[in-house]
Amino acid sequence: MSIYNSFRKYSLVIKSILVLLGVLTTILFLLSSNFIFFDLDEYPGINDEIALPVIEEKKDIIEPEIPLPVIEEKKVIIEPEIPEIIALVMSQIISSKNIPSSEIDFIKFEEKVWNSSALGCPVEGMMYAQVQVKGYKIHYLINNSENIIHSDYDGRFINCTEIEHKNTTSNYNFSEIFNLQNTNLIILELAIDNRLIAEINDLDKINEIIDKLDTEFIILGAEICQHKYNLIFYKNTDKTSFGILCDNNLNYIYANSPLEGTNIFLKIIEPLLSNLEFPGMPKND
Repeated sequence: MSIYNSFRKYSLVIKSILVLLGVLTTILFLLSSNFIFFDLDEYPGINDEIALPVIEEKKDIIEPEIPLPVIEEKKVIIEPEIPEIIALVMSQIISSKNIPSSEIDFIKFEEKVWNSSALGCPVEGMMYAQVQVKGYKIHYLINNSENIIHSDYDGRFINCTEIEHKNTTSNYNFSEIFNLQNTNLIILELAIDNRLIAEINDLDKINEIIDKLDTEFIILGAEICQHKYNLIFYKNTDKTSFGILCDNNLNYIYANSPLEGTNIFLKIIEPLLSNLEFPGMPKND
């Protein structure tokens, strides 16, 4: 065989191999392309195996509103002018109670018109002139305890808180305290010269007077006053003398100490004086 024929024979074989390799390469390329680009929806299991990247949703952050500072409107408070009389009354209270001014606090005051000289705070059993009196109602604190004072325009004042307390808690029984049950004679005389005005020895009348004094009265301390009469109760072994009535105080009683608080003694002596022509006879207004 010639060299040409041999080359020709092998050339066909080589061409066939090359063609075959080209076909195989094309097939492989197509297969590779199909594997890469096939539809994933046709293979549901594949989606579970491939983890998709998680894209976090951006949330709008709403910051809380910061309230604006409240600017309070300044109010101008005009304090009422305190009358000089009230300042005088307060100084008298501090002096009479002997307390430091730091322990007393003024609260307020009101203008008032009282219907009698009691200034709106009568003591039970006492008599008062029925006249209108202009003054003040004063509120103040002593050691954080409220007190109410009634006063007039001249500086005279009454502690209504104390009087109310005494009206509900105090009592004074003349018959029991001075043991008047054994009285057998009662004499009324002038205090200035001990001149006899009336004498009662009738036991029924004596017992009637004792019964009037055998009750509870509201009694307060009083200033010394020059009394007009002595009402004397004579008993089996001793006697008890009451100094009664003053020019400026018909409720005055002197019984071991000056007292004030009842008009019962005036009522007792009125019948004894009614038939006498006696100057200065008291009137039970």
